[in-house]
Amino acid sequence: LMEILAIPGNDQQARIFSRSGYHRLTALVYMRVRLSAVTPQPERSDLSWKSYSPEHRPWFEKAIADSYEQSLDCPELSDMRPVQDAIDGHRATGDFDPQLWWVAVRDGDPVGLILLSKIRSRPALELVYMGVSPSARGSGIGNALLARGFRSARQIGANTVALAVDQRNKHALHLYMRSGFIEVGLRDAWIAGPGT
Repeated sequence: LMEILAIPGNDQQARIFSRSGYHRLTALVYMRVRLSAVTPQPERSDLSWKSYSPEHRPWFEKAIADSYEQSLDCPELSDMRPVQDAIDGHRATGDFDPQLWWVAVRDGDPVGLILLSKIRSRPALELVYMGVSPSARGSGIGNALLARGFRSARQIGANTVALAVDQRNKHALHLYMRSGFIEVGLRDAWIAGPGT
């Protein structure tokens, strides 16, 4: 699978991508929040947390697989690669730190996860992936995941968190805006590869 991120509205570029076997997947909204603008939230008592380790990897695999069900964030990509490859791809983004990857567990089941990565050039983190299982959607798990991510970011001295989200994913966009993120850019995502 190959991906190109391009500035929207360039028709000549779009024709070149199309002729080269790419098709436009969606627009990605780039967002950023300064941690100084975020009010810390208390931990939820009904959740326990697991950070990434080889023995916890199955929890992460299950949480990602579950979050792909009925996903609104680039759903076309959900079946394009095995979950194991998705985890390895997320690990390769930025500087991987297992203490910035968290699975939320409720009643013995993973209900969501947040994966953050250090940005090499500044005291900032990228929210690489966040997902909630279908059975837990609408119950505030997204807020709890962000609160855990912000707490981890502060602990390592980061001052900013950045992310990209599918423009069609209105639920996630509203969650991020409520949490203080502001839009800083827009890019068209073009993909090519097997099954596209």
